[in-house]
Amino acid sequence: MIHIIYVKKIPDVIANRRGLAKQVFAFYHGRGKCEKRIEELQNGFAADGLSCHRFLANAFRLLLPATAYNLVVLFRHHLPECLQHAQIETLRRQGAFLRCTIRLRK
Repeated sequence: MIHIIYVKKIPDVIANRRGLAKQVFAFYHGRGKCEKRIEELQNGFAADGLSCHRFLANAFRLLLPATAYNLVVLFRHHLPECLQHAQIETLRRQGAFLRCTIRLRK
């Protein structure tokens, strides 16, 4: 069975998933949001490739960008409303992140 959903400001969904149209749309909408987060992690934080054949090395290789992504998510809560849903490239262009240098005193 094919469902076609017409909603203003939201793209149409054509699927063969069974269920009520509202449930089908909620499923695909949630899936799209998840894929958008994965894409942002891959593109915005260079988590797109694994350079080692060992599992622990690759796990650590993905842990660093994932931690950075989570820090950005926490940081977004303190941004103006217009930037809270912006992707990392937009935040970089807007200068939302301030660069700093840490100097150790002897």
